Order: sequence, then C-alpha cells, then structure tokens
Amino acid sequence: MFVEMLTPEGMPVQVPEISVENFRRRGYRPIVTPEAPIVTITEGETTKVIGVDVNSATAAELRALDQIGVKTAQAIIKGRPWVDLADLIQRIPSIEWLELESQLVFGDADS
Repeated sequence: MFVEMLTPEGMPVQVPEISVENFRRRGYRPIVTPEAPIVTITEGETTKVIGVDVNSATAAELRALDQIGVKTAQAIIKGRPWVDLADLIQRIPSIEWLELESQLVFGDADS
C-alpha cells in the first residue's frame, strides 16, 4: 500500500506505507483534503494516524490523535480556521503540540 504525501517542496509523491515514518522525518506531509481529512496506515493489527487536517476534521477524527480529548477537539473546531502550529500553540496552550506536529496539516478551512 502507498500513501500520498507532499515533499518539503510541495510536490505530491506516493510513499510505501512501510516508509512513511522515514519520509515524515525528512519533512514530507500526508496529503489530506476536506473530503478525507485524516490519513491512517495499518501496522500489523494497529491503525496509526499519520495526518489530520485541523481545519476540516470532525471531532472524532481529531480525537484519533494522542492527547486530543473531547474538550480539545471542540476547541479546535470552534477556533477554526487555524493558520499553523504557532497559532494552535498560542490559542490552545494546554497540549504538547510539538509532539503532534508531524501529524498536523493546516488545510484551507473554506474548502
């Protein structure tokens, strides 16, 4: 299986699921859309979230991330649109956002 990702330069590529973590460390981001705001991969019997669009994901999709509970998911939805990680850190400081940085995507909330 392959995952659609963007290179650090913004070019779309297909990455084998088994290599996603290596590519994320090199600055690649999963491609998410308003129609598909969450990207997951399966590792054995475990499903792992590799990307969530904070501007279009549902509360349930946001809660798939570690550290995101009901209240934080509601705050994320209420605070939309989000520009970038610094915006989240400033407006919802109660979460260790840097630990989730590689999983967060900031798509266009109006899409």
